Amino acid sequence: MNKLMATIPLAGAVTFTLFALMSFLVKGHDEALIDDPNPVIVEVARLPDEIPAAKRPRVKLEPPKPPERPQQVPETIDSQSEPTDFTYQPPGLTIEKQAINPSFHGNGDREATPVVRVNPKYPAPAQRDGTEGWVKLIFDINEMGGVENVRVLDASPKRVFDKAARSALRKWKYQPKKVDGKMIKQHDLTVQLDFKMQQ
Repeated sequence: MNKLMATIPLAGAVTFTLFALMSFLVKGHDEALIDDPNPVIVEVARLPDEIPAAKRPRVKLEPPKPPERPQQVPETIDSQSEPTDFTYQPPGLTIEKQAINPSFHGNGDREATPVVRVNPKYPAPAQRDGTEGWVKLIFDINEMGGVENVRVLDASPKRVFDKAARSALRKWKYQPKKVDGKMIKQHDLTVQLDFKMQQ
C-alpha cells in the first residue's frame, strides 16, 4: 500500500510534464504558421456571367439528309436461259431425277421447274462410321413454288439420313406448274436423295 501511495505523486508529475510538453509543441506550431515570411497566395478566377437564355442567338438545326440508296435491279429468272436438266452431282451426294420433267406448251402452260436445290448435309455420325444410304421422299409444291408437306416414303438405312434429307428438300424452290395462265399446286411428287461417301 505504501508503494502505491508513493507512485501517485510520481504519476501526477509525469502527467503534468507531458501536458506541458504538448502545450509547448502546439503553441510553437501555431506561431510558425502566423509568422511565415513567405505566405502562399491563392487567386480565384471568376468566370463571366452566363448569357441569359433570352439573349442567346438561335441556331436552326436541320436534320441530316439520309444517304442515297443505290438502286437495286430486280433479279429475274429466265426459264429459257436456265438449264432445265440438273446433272451436277455434289461430292458425296447423288440426286435421282424426279418424275417432274419440265415441258413447255404454246398456250403458256408448263410443269413445275426446279430453280433452287439445296444439298443436304451428310450427318456427322454416318460420315464418321462410313455409312452410306438413300432416302426416298414425297412432297407437294405450292402455288408460290415452295416445297411443303415433305414425308419419307422409304430409306436405307432407316432413320439415319431422314432428317437431313427432309431439311434440304424443304429449302428447294420451283417455278410452279402453270395451267391456263394460273399457278396451281401439285401433290405427291417424289425424289430420291442418295448419300454416298467420297471415293
